[in-house]
Amino acid sequence: MSNPPPSAAEVVAEAPGELAGEVVAAAMGELVDGVVGEAAAVVGEAAAVVGEAAEVVGEAAELAGGVTGVRGAARDGAEPAAEDGPGGVPRGDSIDAAETVGVPAAVCSGAGPLGLSERPEPQPVMISKPSSATADRRCHRRLRATGTCSPFCGWSLCGRWIAAARLRAAGPGRVTPRVGSRMSQMNFDPYHRDVLAGGRTPKEVPAVQATGEVVAEDPVSGFCGLVVGCTSSTVILEDRHGSRRQFPLITGGFMVDGRYVTLVRPTVDPPRSRRSASGSVAVAGRRARTAKAARIWVEGIHDAALIERVWGHDLRVEGIVVEPLHGLDRLPEALAEFEPGPGRRVGVLADHLVAGSKEQRIADSVGFRDVLVAGHPYIDIWQAVRPEAVGIRRWPEVPRGMDWKAGVCRALGVSDPATMWGRVNGAVHNYRQLQTPLITAVESLIDFVTVLPD
Repeated sequence: MSNPPPSAAEVVAEAPGELAGEVVAAAMGELVDGVVGEAAAVVGEAAAVVGEAAEVVGEAAELAGGVTGVRGAARDGAEPAAEDGPGGVPRGDSIDAAETVGVPAAVCSGAGPLGLSERPEPQPVMISKPSSATADRRCHRRLRATGTCSPFCGWSLCGRWIAAARLRAAGPGRVTPRVGSRMSQMNFDPYHRDVLAGGRTPKEVPAVQATGEVVAEDPVSGFCGLVVGCTSSTVILEDRHGSRRQFPLITGGFMVDGRYVTLVRPTVDPPRSRRSASGSVAVAGRRARTAKAARIWVEGIHDAALIERVWGHDLRVEGIVVEPLHGLDRLPEALAEFEPGPGRRVGVLADHLVAGSKEQRIADSVGFRDVLVAGHPYIDIWQAVRPEAVGIRRWPEVPRGMDWKAGVCRALGVSDPATMWGRVNGAVHNYRQLQTPLITAVESLIDFVTVLPD
């Protein structure tokens, strides 16, 4: 004798258990496939599914009560309508109820007055994908909270979102290990860089001096023009139509030759004062003037040439003429002929002006107030040139009674005094090649003849 078919209440009572079992099995399958690190999220989702199963049990119990009432009416002889399904339940309604409560459609189909003549085989439970709005809210809440998504979501966009987020966090060429994997248990730096190194180094903007040759463009207004003026905080540009506009000097605020630059105020080097060979300030653009009545006398031509070479600019500016005496012995005669006075001063440069010398006795014999005799201790003007400038260690000693210039040429191996003089004269370029006593004597003479007495 065949076993009687199970009642609807038994089937409905067993359905939630099978549904929960299948859900747990599906969850375990997902965990085995690689979601080991998301166990906490899986447990939470399983709890949610169990809650939904409990709601299904309640709705199934209500449906079972309705089915029992229909079976009782069938025993009393009520005939179901032809267009209805077995047991008087409309086919459309039974299908909708099955889809509503989540009971497989096979439970409500088959032989018997209510389609329950045979026990159906367990069918795999397919958890349907939630609606886009629901999935969006549920998944994004979990993604923001935990950085992972539910394994029961079934929404492929979540997986792609997680993968993209991991790639962005890892940076180019790096992969972020999954939580719980072997890679994450190793020594892994989640920052991939020095966290104290700071951000990216800003690109340096070149600085360009705002000179009159620079054509700059304001990228904000599009105004382009030549720099015609610049202050400490602003720059003035003039376009090809002659229109001028003023802009502030800000970092990277202009474009020159297609690149961003910072216009800065041009630095003007202070004008260097030009110096003459004597070390005085050179006077530029001074026209020639008539010579004054004052004079500077020297002993020979070589003396006059060296003074002109070093102090020529100063003498031309002051209008002083240098004349050779051709020997200091002619000084008294020349003074008597020149007749010095307050406006006709005379300065005399003497060689070998030392105590007890002939030159010193001649200088003491001068009785004019407007005449100044100054000199140096060297025998000749050649010796007043520094020996290192000429290329020798020191000037040679010449025996008494021998012409000094001839003795120097013999000691140095020079053929004649004219050749040696060219060597000496060519070695002098400014006052630095002269000895200090000669410089002092010439400066005092220039001051004496140029400054008139009160």
